[in-house]
Order: sequence, then structure tokens, then C-alpha cells
Amino acid sequence: DELSGLPGIAVLGRDAWTGGPDGTDGPDGGDPFDPRTERLAHLPFTPPFQAAVALRLAEVVRAALRPAPKVIAVDGDETLWSGVAGEIGPEAVDLSGPRALLARKLLRWREAGALLMLLSNNDEETVRAVLDRPESLLKPEHFSVLDAGWAPKPNRLADAARALNLGLDSFLFLDDNPAEIGKVRSVLPQVLAVTCPPVGELDAFLGRLWPLVPAPATAEDALRARFYDQERARDAVREQAGFEEFLARLDLEVDIRPLDEDDVPRAGQLVRRTNQFTLRARSADGGDLARWRERGEVWTASARDRFGDYGQIGLLAVRADGDRLDVLAWLMSCRALGRGVEERLLAWLADRADELGCAKVRLTAERTPRNAPARRIVAALGGGDQDDERLETVATPDHLRTFRSWQQ
Repeated sequence: DELSGLPGIAVLGRDAWTGGPDGTDGPDGGDPFDPRTERLAHLPFTPPFQAAVALRLAEVVRAALRPAPKVIAVDGDETLWSGVAGEIGPEAVDLSGPRALLARKLLRWREAGALLMLLSNNDEETVRAVLDRPESLLKPEHFSVLDAGWAPKPNRLADAARALNLGLDSFLFLDDNPAEIGKVRSVLPQVLAVTCPPVGELDAFLGRLWPLVPAPATAEDALRARFYDQERARDAVREQAGFEEFLARLDLEVDIRPLDEDDVPRAGQLVRRTNQFTLRARSADGGDLARWRERGEVWTASARDRFGDYGQIGLLAVRADGDRLDVLAWLMSCRALGRGVEERLLAWLADRADELGCAKVRLTAERTPRNAPARRIVAALGGGDQDDERLETVATPDHLRTFRSWQQ
């Protein structure tokens, strides 16, 4: 009952508290405590302060329930730097103080696995001139997408999502212009669009963003930004060769091993985050991985090619049932799709079926809003139409070994 004895509540509310309507003259000079309501009803806080606490709790809960963004798109003028570079010149904009704090935050979030995108209404030469200044903490190479131009920002965000092969619901967009934020919220409601405040409020604002971007949990998180840099080199090879030649020139290697305890954190991430190449939606209780380990075998796959390491990119859960090997789960990170990894894992399933004395392998897929890549594979193997609510195929090991998705 004694809320006043819980300093954590007071601190949480004080961080959001600005006093009365003018920000300074709240009750008792802006004091959040109200002795009168405490005496009468054991309510130690003023109504405005209680509202501030409720709003802050709602913000934290919403951020905690929403998956951390995979891409942070940030504006340039009056957001990443103070001033309009196209008007006063790239050498005159201010990169110091709170702007440097924002840059350091972005770099830390990049190390934690978030991809950075610069989305600026400027010409590219001007933007690069700002980033190339010696005191700029952020350099062009830190951005997986550097988009300088004049097209509508919602269109450019959508283009970036396609280029990165990521959903728009994994984007966080920061811009100082409320009109740009409103436009993105209207056209792309999936994007978490947040107005970046003036420089004097930036420090406190960044402190409130902490729930959105967690610290790195796995080695793959730290590798993510580097992977997209390597992807540009892969794209250059792909443009010069046919698909089969492109795959041959990748020198792809895939390692598949039994899941051990060290692999569990990343395996849990794959279960939570994978929504494109998965045979079915994850369970609401989050217990899928534990159930697969109880019911059968769980294997993890890592991949690398001549351009770099993909990290731990896949999970396979299987169970032998008489002469049939049932695939309980097959999940793959989207960054591994279309590289021939699917064919390597199908060949491994064929080999595992032989090792367990199974003459056939069963794969089933249930339709989810975004798992078309997985449904396409099962359908192409003979499981039905990819738009069916449920697909099932029973294939021989030899069929799995000879299957090529790009020939379907």
C-alpha cells in the first residue's frame, strides 16, 4: 500500500514528469507527491504524476512486447546532425554534443545486430561529405543502406526492406520532422516511426529508447551488419553469372551438428524471429524448442561461403516413426535463402533418413501470413498448391537429393 516506499516507481515517473501544463508549475511547484490524497486515500502521488507513470509504463510494456527492430533508419538534417547540410554546407553542420551521443548509440546498436540506414533528403555527395568529416563517428560504411535523394520516404523505406529482404515491421524510423513521421505512419503503419526531438531534449529521448534495441545475445547478432556488407559482393557476382554458376562460385559450405546447450540461445532466436522460412507458426507459449528436443532430434546448421560467414542460420527437428522420418520443424534465417542451403539441408535429411533406416521423409507446412518461401519448397516437392492452408509431402531420400528449387 505504501507506494511512496517504492522509489523505483517514483524514479520511473519522474523521468516522464514535466510538472504542470507549462512544464514547470505543477502542483506544489511540480512536486509529484500529494500529502492530501495520501492522507485521504493512501494515494501519495498527484493525478498528473500518476498519468505520467501510466504513460511511461505503457511505453515500456509496448516496447518489450514488440520485437526489437532489425533496421534503424535515421534522418540526416536536424536529426543525425544539427543544421541543413544542403543550405549551410556539409562542413558547417554540427556533429557534437547530443548529436555525437546519438551517433554513439547507433554504433552500439549496430554492434548489437541492428542494421543502420541513413534516409536523407539531400544529394548523396553532400551526405557523404558530412560523414567523411574527421569528427564524424558514423562513416558511410556503417550504413547498410545509404539513401540520399528526394523521393517520398515511405517509398524509400519500402525499397530498403525489399533490398534487405526484411519486413517493414522490423524497421524503426527516426526523423525530426513530424510531417515525415506522419507520412510514414500513414503509408507504412508497420514501421515504428518516432519523432526525434530538438537537440536540447535528445539526451533524455535516447535514454527512453533503451527497451527497443537489446544488447547482443549471440555471435550472429554482431555479425549481422557485416553480413549485409558481404551481400553486396555476392550481388556483384550474381549479376555476372547465371544462377547455377553463381552458386558454384560461392564455394558454399554448410555444417550440420546436433544442438547443444551453447547453441540454445541462438536457436531460441531463430524460433522467435523466423517468419519466412518456417513450416508453421511458433507456439504462443514459446515452448517449441523444448518440445522438439523431447520428441526427437534437433540439429543446427551453420553456413559460410567465400565472401564470409553466415553464422548459425538453421534448425531441423526430426523424429523417426517406423520407416518414415518426420520433419517436426525446419527453420532458416532469411539471409541464407536462395544460396543452395535449402538443397544441402534436404540432402542431409535424406542421409539422416538412411542412417535411421527410414525409406521416406515427410514434410508438412501450415500456411502463415509470411512463410511463402517454406511453402514453395514443400509444394515443389509434391505437397500440393503453395497457397493451400496445409501442405504435406512424403518423399524418398533419392528425390530429396536430386531436388533443385531453381528448376521448379
